[in-house]
Amino acid sequence: MARQELIVFLVQVSVMLGAALIFGHLARRLRLPAVLGELVGGIVIGPTLLGALAPGFFAALFPASGPASMARDALIRVGLLCFLFVAGLEVNLSQMRKLGWTIAWTSFLGIAFPFAIGFALVLAFPRSFGPQAAAHGVLYPLFLGTAMSISALPVIARILMDLSLTRTRLGMVVMAAATIDDLIGWSLFAVILSKVSPIGIEGQRSLGGTLFQVLVLFGLILTVGRWLGRRGLAWAKSLPSWPSGFMGIAVLAVPSWWAWRWRRATKSATRRTKPCTSWP
Repeated sequence: MARQELIVFLVQVSVMLGAALIFGHLARRLRLPAVLGELVGGIVIGPTLLGALAPGFFAALFPASGPASMARDALIRVGLLCFLFVAGLEVNLSQMRKLGWTIAWTSFLGIAFPFAIGFALVLAFPRSFGPQAAAHGVLYPLFLGTAMSISALPVIARILMDLSLTRTRLGMVVMAAATIDDLIGWSLFAVILSKVSPIGIEGQRSLGGTLFQVLVLFGLILTVGRWLGRRGLAWAKSLPSWPSGFMGIAVLAVPSWWAWRWRRATKSATRRTKPCTSWP
């Protein structure tokens, strides 16, 4: 990365952090979760407001391509990964087992109602969604229903953490239900995209292999990962204070790298499937 691109990247980070801190502080002053203010800050410095009022300045500050853009996207992904990891540390699995039916019903209703509303809207008002709604038959109602049923897990986790609800009964139910909803929702989303893919049956076979890989990966995380995690945590606690933070990063990075290598080593539907470009 050249010096000019590095400066652009650092300015991007400064602007994003500054907007998040300022608007998050304003939200707290209004007795609202800080994440709501941070979302408003993203809208203000994003293409919705800044990009519309000053498109040239926005394009220079947040270039769509190049090393600065790649570094920004990588930083956002790492930050999101670390945040979800920290949120996961607040979850007590032993307590969640006692709330099994409550979590199951919450997850089911959290998917069923938004899915039914999105599905019914397309069927009731097909002209409002353009000609593509009629061209794809039942697939477009399924697409919109699935899109509406997918939750924003990072935002939910941040709100619960801001309100100190992550270790409460309500927080555990909401976190678990949102996680299940996202797993089901994104799986359905992949199925729908494979149906509108020009590669047809080949993509469907690849999708089945992808779902199998996801199940195997989750199985390994819940069995081998938990076993290694307990022993690694016990070993980290025996170390002096300064390497503990580094060990936390390593514990997060190693399984992430392994999952990435797992993904790269196999051919999946999401890499070969081209979504229908006529959909919004």
